[in-house]
Parts: sequence; structure tokens; C-alpha cells
Amino acid sequence: MIRETPEGYVCTKLHYVPIVGFLCSLVAMFVPYCIAVYVGDVPAFLPFISDVGGDPPQSIIFGIFFGIMSYIGVFGMCLKYHIVKKQNVSKDPRVERINKWTLAGGMCTVLGMLLVILCPTGHMRRDGGWYWPIFVPHSVGAGLVFVVGYVIAVLHLYLQQLMDPHWKTSPLYYFRLFLTITGITAMVITVSQWPVNDISNMAPVADHGKQYPQQMLKCIVAEWVMVLVFQVYVLTYLSDFRDATLSFRVDLESRSDKKES
Repeated sequence: MIRETPEGYVCTKLHYVPIVGFLCSLVAMFVPYCIAVYVGDVPAFLPFISDVGGDPPQSIIFGIFFGIMSYIGVFGMCLKYHIVKKQNVSKDPRVERINKWTLAGGMCTVLGMLLVILCPTGHMRRDGGWYWPIFVPHSVGAGLVFVVGYVIAVLHLYLQQLMDPHWKTSPLYYFRLFLTITGITAMVITVSQWPVNDISNMAPVADHGKQYPQQMLKCIVAEWVMVLVFQVYVLTYLSDFRDATLSFRVDLESRSDKKES
């Protein structure tokens, strides 16, 4: 909510930022999934998430809502950075340094998200190209999102240890710790079970929907767990954002004022 005051504009109820981001991510995943299953592009039981957003119309929803989530992510990471700056009343240099790292990492995750959106693995070029133009950029993007994203999660746990004297008895800390361990474990399983020696099984085919070998089941389940845990982790920022207020003022300097100065 934004209200105007004599000093400028004040934004409150910022806890809606992670809520909107979470809801957008759910829409981006499950609406394309339903469409892709209905038209026969993927099986109903556990397809790879990016395979559901390969072609229109589901790719439109996949791209729009993950795109919105990316913009929300930029705002949210910048807001979290300034919240930590305000909370660091002792000016601990470790907090300042790690806070800058998390902001830079957050921008990397947004870049990764854009790569995932632009290169969904369920799409194939007209010339049949898939591995280099689609799969490789998508994999780089996914790495930026989840590897860097979970590193940020670990760093935020450390920041909570540095700034919260009661972190040892904080339910939020242990919930974040549980999500982080679960997500990293799922990420390791996803990578370790990936069919590295037979990437051709990942490519879409023109004459029928996607079919997955049985040995890829662990990889697919782990990917869903990794993504869903990552989304739930976003909601743990509700308490941080609920207590925050963003104030800003817009000043315009006329050209005549510039000439006089």
C-alpha cells in the first residue's frame, strides 16, 4: 500500500511482496502443467518443470508469471539488503560484507531466471537444434537460480546468527535451516541422477509428447522438491518485510533552476 505524506510517499504492508512472488511462481508452474498435460506434451506424472513451458499457449503463462516473479525478486532482494543495513546498528563489517554478497547473488538468480524463461527445455528450434541453443543456456540459468539461491539462503542464516541474539531459540531460524538442507539435498540428487551420458533422452520430439525413462524418476522428483522448497523459503521473509516501511520522495528540478545554479 502506498500513501502520500508531506514528506513524500510511504509504502507499507511490504509482506505482500514475497506472497505475490510465491503465488506467481505457483501459477507459472501449475497452469502450464495442466495445459501441457491436456494437450499431450508431457505425462501427467512428474514431468520436468521446464518441459511444461516449451510451446504456446503454456509457454506464454510460463514466461509472463516467472517474468513477474523475476521483477519482484529484484525489488525483494534490494529491500532485504536495505532492511539488513538498518538492522546492523553495530555496523558489523561482516554483516555489511555478506549483505553485499547476497544482493549481488540475488541479481545473479534473477539473470538465471530470465535464462530459464527464455530457454525452456520443452522447446525445440525449427532446425531441430536443442542442446546448445536451448539446453545449455537453460542449465546455466538453473544453476544461477538454485546454486546461487541456496548459497544466499546459507548466508542469510549466518546473518541471522550475527544479528539476532536469540537465534538459537528462533523457530524461523530452524525452519529456514530445514528448508535449506532439504533444498540443497534435493539439488545434489537432481544433479547426481542427471542422465549425463544420454542427454538425448531430454530432447522433445515432434511426433508425440515427452516420455521419460524410468531411471530419471529420482531426478524429476528431486527437481520438484528443490523448486517447491525454494518457493516456500521465499515466504520466510514475510516477518522481515512486515516490519519494514519504504519511504521515497520525487523532486523535479526545472531547467531554469539548473541555469541559475
